[in-house]
Amino acid sequence: MIEFLSQELLKIQRSVRLSLFKQCCELKQRVRLLIMLDGFDEISPLYKQTVLPLLQSLRQTAVEKLWVTTRPHLREELEHKLQQLSYTLETFSDENHFEFLKTFWCQNDWFTGGGNGGFKYKVQIYAKHLIRNQSNQ
Repeated sequence: MIEFLSQELLKIQRSVRLSLFKQCCELKQRVRLLIMLDGFDEISPLYKQTVLPLLQSLRQTAVEKLWVTTRPHLREELEHKLQQLSYTLETFSDENHFEFLKTFWCQNDWFTGGGNGGFKYKVQIYAKHLIRNQSNQ
């Protein structure tokens, strides 16, 4: 499993990095190694039955944390197979979207014109229009 993960998925070539990765996975004590698999629901159904045992095997290694993301329709199956309760992210409200866009865009001087207050006002207007248009679709 460690060979497959390191060579086929992570594409770690034979080197010091490969040796370190194997040692981290095989240690008896927990190491600060986090493995993330994003989009479990996007795996082809043909490979899902291959990936699930791989994830179960990873839980038996010294990997400290294993994070797997999926859409809600596979949540219960993953909880059952991995024997782990899941977290659910809350949906952004329109106000959350607005605050995020405003903060993100205004922290970049290249976007706001170097702190020009008038430009920041335009960013706020653009963010409101963008959110309104997306909500109408």
